[in-house]
Amino acid sequence: MFRLPLFRFVLFVTAACLLVPSVQAQPVFKHLKAFNVSALFDGSASGAGDAVIDVTFDGANAYLAGFRSQSGLGTVGIVRMDNVLSLPSGTVNSATPGVSRIVAVSAAGSGRDTRLLYHNGYLYLGTGLGQGTSPDSAIRKFTLNGTLVTDWAGDGVLSLTEAGFGRYDTIEIDPGYGGSGPSLAVTSLSTTATQPIKRFSLETGALLGSSNAIAPTYLRDIAFAPNGDVYIHRASADANDGIFKAGRTGVDSYGALSTIVSVDEGNFQEATVTYVPASQVFPSLGDMLAFNRRPATVTSETNKLFLATLDGTVVLQIDGSGLTEDGVDLGTYKHNLINAFPYKTQDGRLLLFVVSGHTSGSPAGTIDRLDIFQAVPEPASLVILGAGVAGLFLRRRKA
Repeated sequence: MFRLPLFRFVLFVTAACLLVPSVQAQPVFKHLKAFNVSALFDGSASGAGDAVIDVTFDGANAYLAGFRSQSGLGTVGIVRMDNVLSLPSGTVNSATPGVSRIVAVSAAGSGRDTRLLYHNGYLYLGTGLGQGTSPDSAIRKFTLNGTLVTDWAGDGVLSLTEAGFGRYDTIEIDPGYGGSGPSLAVTSLSTTATQPIKRFSLETGALLGSSNAIAPTYLRDIAFAPNGDVYIHRASADANDGIFKAGRTGVDSYGALSTIVSVDEGNFQEATVTYVPASQVFPSLGDMLAFNRRPATVTSETNKLFLATLDGTVVLQIDGSGLTEDGVDLGTYKHNLINAFPYKTQDGRLLLFVVSGHTSGSPAGTIDRLDIFQAVPEPASLVILGAGVAGLFLRRRKA
């Protein structure tokens, strides 16, 4: 008569402990690597820009992109770091084995932006973003060795005229809607009117479609959920800034914008947002948004990467501090030029690549850096505890 109630109790304890993560799961990111890459983004003709601003990853190699913060034209490009997960943390430069600049182009300055994407064995680079002249502002397609794909968009360069935009402000990989397939999403900033999101072929560079006018004024960056919903970072001289969402209603149509995170940013180009599909690795975590803060007055509180749930609740702030797994501490981020890229590995890990840039006007002690983090769901220990409690009762019953 005692056996059934005990069995039920064990099931209850185990189930209760297993259910806790789905309710209380919080993200924890262990610090795998940290690299000082300042020597590669020193503003010189042999470098890749005045500061690092974006990062992507192909499963083995990391690619870093720089932007122009100084006025006038200058060199920006892509730095490739081979087998980056095996590279020891610390300072790297052009003499470090496996580290090299693979792309160099001329781009507009005065705080213009750069975006770098990886898709299906190719890199897509948008430079001089925010400028209204070609080719100082352009989108290009490269092989992973930095060779321009000259049959894309006719000559490897998608010009403003070809795209039908007065200026570019951001690019992103659009996963598509209803099985339409991925494409290159491009949109621009307007100070007076909402703008469409245009889709271009990743294979040919041809225009595939143009959405309804959904991008708000002072748009700075976009990110897509796997289902095609779009998240937008707005930063302006007014107070109506933050992260906004537009639900996808068709291949080239979106519903009304809704506010996810309401903040007052400054009128800066390099405001970023990234969609982190954490649930693909840890269902208990749920997907998240990663974004930086660029208010008019920079404080230590904004020199972080913020991670929020899809309803806008900030659950984690990454400030760059702490020892890496191989024993290096580069300190905290000193500036709010921060961008991120998530990657799900073949063995089921969720990595987060984070870059932080240093311009000539950055606070003292700022460096250009790349950090790599790995997501670990904190409540996993509760599952182990639950299994242990259940096992203890079972052992007692057998005795």
